[in-house]
Amino acid sequence: MVTTRAHYNHLFEQEAQRLADIDFNSSYCLEVDINSIVYHPVFLSTMEEQFMNTLAKEQMRTLVKFSGADHEDVVKWLCDMDAVFDRAQLQMSNKYIAVQSYLTVTAEKWFRHNKSTISDWPTFKLEIIKAYQPSLNQMLLKMEQRRQLPHESVLEYYVDKRQLCSQADPSMSSAMAIHHLTKDLKSTLIPHVIRRRPITPSDFLVMAQEEEKIQLTLNGLSYDTKHPQNIDFNDDNSDDTIAILKRPIHPSSHASNYQPRTTPPPQPLMNSKFVYDRSAHLPPRYGSPNSLTSFTSRQCYECHRFDGDTSWNTKKPSSLHSSSIKVPVNNLITKVLVDTGAALSLIQEQTLKRMKHSPMISCSLKEVHTANSGFISLLGLVNLTVKINHIMTTVDAYVTHDLVCPMILGRDWIQKHHVNVDFSTNRIYIHDGNTSVPLLPVSCIEPLAMSLQNSIVIPPFHEKFISGCVPIKSLQNVIFTPNLALQRSKLVMIPHSVLHIRNYRGIISIKNNTQLPKTIPRYTPLGFISPSAEDFDMNVIPELCANVCHLSSHSLTSFSCIHCAVECSSRSDLYEHMIDCCNRHVTCTTKTINKLVEHIDNPVQRMTAYMMLHQYERLFDDSCVKGINCTPQYAINTGSHAPLAVHPRRVSHMNRQIINEEVKKMLHNEIISPSNSAWASPVVIVKKHDGSPRFCIDYRQLNSITQKDVYPLPRIDDVLERLNGSHIFSKLDLRSGYFQVPLVSDEREKTAFISPDGPWQFNRLPQGLKNSPSVFQRLMNQTFGSLRWDICLAYLDDIVVYSCSFDQHLIDLSKVCQALNNSNFKLNNNKCSFFQNDISFLGHKISAAGCLPNDDNVRAIIQFPTPTSSKAAHSFLQMVGFYRKFIPRFAQISSPLNKFSTKGYPFIWTDSEQSSFDQLKIMITSPAVLIFPDPGKPYIIRTDASGVGIGVVLLQEQTVNRYNTTSIYKPVTFASRTLKPAETRYSTIELEALAIWWSVTQKFHSYIEGQQFTVETDHKPLLSLMEKNIS
Repeated sequence: MVTTRAHYNHLFEQEAQRLADIDFNSSYCLEVDINSIVYHPVFLSTMEEQFMNTLAKEQMRTLVKFSGADHEDVVKWLCDMDAVFDRAQLQMSNKYIAVQSYLTVTAEKWFRHNKSTISDWPTFKLEIIKAYQPSLNQMLLKMEQRRQLPHESVLEYYVDKRQLCSQADPSMSSAMAIHHLTKDLKSTLIPHVIRRRPITPSDFLVMAQEEEKIQLTLNGLSYDTKHPQNIDFNDDNSDDTIAILKRPIHPSSHASNYQPRTTPPPQPLMNSKFVYDRSAHLPPRYGSPNSLTSFTSRQCYECHRFDGDTSWNTKKPSSLHSSSIKVPVNNLITKVLVDTGAALSLIQEQTLKRMKHSPMISCSLKEVHTANSGFISLLGLVNLTVKINHIMTTVDAYVTHDLVCPMILGRDWIQKHHVNVDFSTNRIYIHDGNTSVPLLPVSCIEPLAMSLQNSIVIPPFHEKFISGCVPIKSLQNVIFTPNLALQRSKLVMIPHSVLHIRNYRGIISIKNNTQLPKTIPRYTPLGFISPSAEDFDMNVIPELCANVCHLSSHSLTSFSCIHCAVECSSRSDLYEHMIDCCNRHVTCTTKTINKLVEHIDNPVQRMTAYMMLHQYERLFDDSCVKGINCTPQYAINTGSHAPLAVHPRRVSHMNRQIINEEVKKMLHNEIISPSNSAWASPVVIVKKHDGSPRFCIDYRQLNSITQKDVYPLPRIDDVLERLNGSHIFSKLDLRSGYFQVPLVSDEREKTAFISPDGPWQFNRLPQGLKNSPSVFQRLMNQTFGSLRWDICLAYLDDIVVYSCSFDQHLIDLSKVCQALNNSNFKLNNNKCSFFQNDISFLGHKISAAGCLPNDDNVRAIIQFPTPTSSKAAHSFLQMVGFYRKFIPRFAQISSPLNKFSTKGYPFIWTDSEQSSFDQLKIMITSPAVLIFPDPGKPYIIRTDASGVGIGVVLLQEQTVNRYNTTSIYKPVTFASRTLKPAETRYSTIELEALAIWWSVTQKFHSYIEGQQFTVETDHKPLLSLMEKNIS
């Protein structure tokens, strides 16, 4: 604006008039401090005020109104309001007045109702946050659903995702924040960022931006922190750039829409058509596939609507167009992909063979590299003519067999003929723009509904994997988008995932993070499936694969079958090939390993577990039990004793057949060999628990002259208590464990036994020897080394691997399998169980909750008949006594049966013994769950005493679960004993004091030594003892 002299004169007159209007004689002016008067000339203040007023108005226009809808973020809205108000220099009172104009719908009604209690701006902010701050479940759901959008830069995604993480968990660790940031990043950036291992979120941002810049540079784009809005980048840029690799490309879910420039950005390469005949795949009696109108899809992160521009829309999509054309190439109609991201033009070898062409010439360029560090081998160079309408164009195309589309025209042809790809008109123009051909359309399908076939109940703080029904029989790599309405109404979390559809079903997970069980009725819409543009392998954690791959020379990343060397395009394809297709290996254990992991509901975890176990398939090969790789063991030190030979026993015809069959089997596996030894022990056949025969050697005479090996076996209670904090377990059982251990040649003759076919001796460690357990335990400890007591425990041939999570368990189990594989051990597949939430180990049922008696042993106790002899009564007492730590007051209850433990005691069965017998059965059917002790927490000891015995219990504080921090006290172990004859004459206070002394110094000493503990008793007179001074 140009200021004239007349304008200045006008301003001067205004200023003079303003000064003339001031009444200097008024009392008000006399009372004002002269220092508080600031003089602002009109001709200066007017321009400044006009500028500030204009700026404030512009800022006010950017503000949006708050309605209180679920998708609106009240904290973000308040921050925006505060920032604009501060720039406009509004006072607190004016902020409070101004904000009322930006409330609408529900929020306006809320303000009217609470206006009497809200008097200023700070109070308003506190109250509206209380009213509209989303619940933790909603914030977690919003954080989980936030993904990097196709046209969004890393910086934009990072800022928004970090804010959501902070809102969901203000104290979130850096590791957890990096996990959430990485998993929802563009799939092309994920492996590169993970490989660089960021430590802090700031490191993640720097690394992700660097990788983003590299990928954009490779694609011929200029890098900026915020991409231009008129360009719609495909969410899988790298996969589009490398479409000329061997594997097929999945269709893109986004359409490119921009006007080409002088150097146009790269377009997606040819996409495979996602077309199928829906009527051919509908299952019988299945509902309408268009039943999606009853629920909504994901919330858009830009427009905050459901079914927005960045979400899958439930309406039928409009027709999209690829960058492919159909034109004559050397007079053969060919489907050609016009790819602005490809530097060279290429043609498939098979396509070239179908057309007449000039001779192919050799070229110095033997291969070209792709954006993901792959390469394409080139066979030669050929000159071709491409006809665009009536115009003939020429191109020198490189011939290759690694192309999934017939032909690609790259930037060499595009620049030579001034080609423009116009997606606004869906045509390709050449030269002056008057000649064009249409782009080929990409057929799309509308999403398909997934519903629940049977009603389910999800317990509090649990996750369930369920099978949802879809109206299509089989389909690979589909995106599942959950029903947001279901998540809101039931307060459950259903993540987005990539599924494989088999037999009209796909497996998804549902999490209940509330304190109440959630029931989802049958036929409830769970979400919908849509075609995926991403490979299924994106769900496999790269670090996890790296951790298990280094344990084997055969890397999982090679995607080639170790039996038939077939190359597969992805880990999921290799998994399916090894399960269903590979039959070239005679001793292939594919089906055996598949059965061991088929119980895992999560398909990604099941596939990863299978691939890891398959690396150690030799462990599961039960065709032959060879000896392990170790030095022969000494087990029979008889000193200078003369050989012992015991005459064989007579056996029945049936047992003779059993002996012959067992000898043949052991001879085939080289466990035994013919013998000429002077030693001999008899063969006996005993019955197992299930009634089947067992081949045994009676080595009692040999054991009587053998010096004992004192190498100890681990205590069962020490082994079980080591499992504290574990949530997932695997149990490994060695096949004929002793028979895998070689025996030193000097001692083999001492193991000789006589069968109907002659004398034999063992080459391996036999069962029944005095020192076999010690020798085998020593060998197991040497095999696992430092892994023992850390990630695995071994009690003879029973091995348990324990971890806190599936990912960690995969790594721990790999180490254990590697140790066994190095020693050439073989597993008993029928007795192994992997990736379980609970297992049976050493007569106990182990889970994350604690320890219980084994179900089979409890069943045997319950089915035990009423004793008819002292020996039977003693046997029952021993069976129940093994679980005495689970039964409170066990000693008092079992006291009538204790007399039968005395040898020769006459059997007299009265009502007292029957009552004890029945009560013990009742107690064992509902035992207390014993938790594993945590050395970091204090203990509580509760004691009690009676005229029969004393009973104590060791307790420890434990939270309900990780979501409910309420603390309760749970038992670690129970203990009790009957009174000795002298103790029966103690007074009451002495018996109560005895219970305390016995529990602290005798029974629980190993738990409480060096720990803080509290003793609780119901006998108050004992408190006076603590107050007395003992001098």
